[in-house]
Amino acid sequence: MENNYTLIIGSNSEIAKFFLFNSSLQFNNLILVSKNNYDLKSFAKTYKNLHSKATIITISADLSSLANTNKLIKKLTHYNIKVCLYFAAMNKTDSNLLLNEIHKLYFINSFSVFNIISNKHFKSTYFVIIGSIFSLMPKRCKFNYSASKLLLLKNFFKFKKGISLVNFGPVDTKDTIAPTFLKLTKLDATKIIDSHILNKKIGVFTYPLYWLYISFFIKFIP
Repeated sequence: MENNYTLIIGSNSEIAKFFLFNSSLQFNNLILVSKNNYDLKSFAKTYKNLHSKATIITISADLSSLANTNKLIKKLTHYNIKVCLYFAAMNKTDSNLLLNEIHKLYFINSFSVFNIISNKHFKSTYFVIIGSIFSLMPKRCKFNYSASKLLLLKNFFKFKKGISLVNFGPVDTKDTIAPTFLKLTKLDATKIIDSHILNKKIGVFTYPLYWLYISFFIKFIP
């Protein structure tokens, strides 16, 4: 019988790593995808030490272009992927973005997602796509990041069923700048993702919910 795999794209991200080590779910067959191959293999080794029975496949991939995304898709067609978690994101301030990086940002944050979820190989795959609350309330210093996440939101319903778009508010990671009381803990984010996988939730979700109301009222502030 062909094994069922859980695919983690952007597995070197802080949230993805925390999720895998703290999830209440058991992942016997994992495919980890990230750009940095050295960090990826090191992370896989650490996870394997804790879960000796797990089968872990690592794939180094840069999702900043159509050609690279198609190469990844071709590799993934050899596996039966039941669940895909998309954590990959490029999150730079506009002032630090070079012209050639703008295209990469939009591709990693949006277009690569579209290419993967629309491929026929993944017609039976359940997706959890990590979006951002800033798709609803653009950050002035990260307009391109916000716009790339908005593309996910605006085009969500054009794609197949079996997709959950999770727009988190600021999560308590080392790079997040926000008051502590407004940050979602990584453990709470993990529990939310667990819930989506277990219950196969479909649609667009915002966590914590109060960010949805904040994003609505902030539009009326001059």
